[in-house]
Amino acid sequence: MTQKMMQQVSEILGVGTESIAEMPEEILTSMQTVLENVEIQNEEDKQILCEDLDSYWVKGTVLLSLAEAAKNTGISYETLKSLDFDTQQNIVFEYMADSKDTERIYAIVNKALSVHELKSVALLLSVSESELHMLPDAVQEQLCGMYAMEYEEGQDNSALITSLKALVQA
Repeated sequence: MTQKMMQQVSEILGVGTESIAEMPEEILTSMQTVLENVEIQNEEDKQILCEDLDSYWVKGTVLLSLAEAAKNTGISYETLKSLDFDTQQNIVFEYMADSKDTERIYAIVNKALSVHELKSVALLLSVSESELHMLPDAVQEQLCGMYAMEYEEGQDNSALITSLKALVQA
């Protein structure tokens, strides 16, 4: 992203250019793509541009904070990046509230990792992920654990599907 583009983004968002320059490369690339592809012809287009850039700025800010949290907690940054955005925001909030409470941050990460495969389970069972999220936490964790241990790509997973469906209906 050029300096001119960074200046343009900072003006649109009402933030300093330095806060844009600090963003991870993938965020800068996404912002640049938005700038290049959204043609402003009316107020609605301007609003869309602002919302898109703002969502990337928020995501970038969370990623920057996650990098700091990773460094200070010993949790892999890549692991934190792999979590869903709500969990990432929760980690950042907890870290900013008390950066020394690593036990709480580890608990959030472990909880999120224990149900990380829920989307894959939903796809395998042809059900919505939100339907699986309504199940008790322990059942979600069992589904994900079973999936992680028994799923074999390219193989017949019908026995696993049957077991997972039984667990959902229990």
